[in-house]
Amino acid sequence: MTLLLKLLSIYIWLGITFLLFLLYRIAHFYQTTTGLRSHYRFFFIPMTLFIAGMLRYLTLDTGFAGDIMGDFCFFLGGVSLSMAGYFLLTLMTGGR
Repeated sequence: MTLLLKLLSIYIWLGITFLLFLLYRIAHFYQTTTGLRSHYRFFFIPMTLFIAGMLRYLTLDTGFAGDIMGDFCFFLGGVSLSMAGYFLLTLMTGGR
């Protein structure tokens, strides 16, 4: 059962990382087409933190919750993703 849980966890977090990579590519495309700085490289921070949290949980047998370092990586990844996403949203919509 733990092998199935770990495989599903890898599948889910790699999917989330792929979606973050798409946001990175959208921000990069926006910067190259408009000339406005979108700070697209900031999307690597949540990608790295989510992968670090995923790897932390894969090396432990605690399930999906209960490790402070893994939870902290997920928390910081979520906060940095919220900040980068909000900045990109306000840049692309013109602050409306």
